[in-house]
Amino acid sequence: LLPLLENTILFSNVNPTKDHWLGTEAGIAGVSYTFVISKTYVRIELTILNSSKETNKIYFKKLYKNKEAIEQSFGSILVWEELPDNKMSRIKIEDQGVNIYNESDWETMNTFLVSNLPKFEKAFTPFIKELK
Repeated sequence: LLPLLENTILFSNVNPTKDHWLGTEAGIAGVSYTFVISKTYVRIELTILNSSKETNKIYFKKLYKNKEAIEQSFGSILVWEELPDNKMSRIKIEDQGVNIYNESDWETMNTFLVSNLPKFEKAFTPFIKELK
């Protein structure tokens, strides 16, 4: 997957791991772009996980105020999960029905990640800068 990411510099300094997820900083502490791959889905998410739950929820709410502009820029509806009982919040796009253990799904998963990550990054970047 990593060599296929040509339209973004995200993940350019990240090495593969054995985890089912891979993240890279989004330009502000505690906010990262994350790939998650499982037995039932592949996902790109903006993970908001600072040391402070209060800060995480403030960041989420600031981004949520720009939901319409972010989704318009991205070109699709995103799933916004504040997760009020958790420290973390996230915003994601997910493709269901793929399995990391099924090699015939790998191309579908890679295509999903490679085609959506640059748009996802572009949609969030101006609003992440405002969080600083």
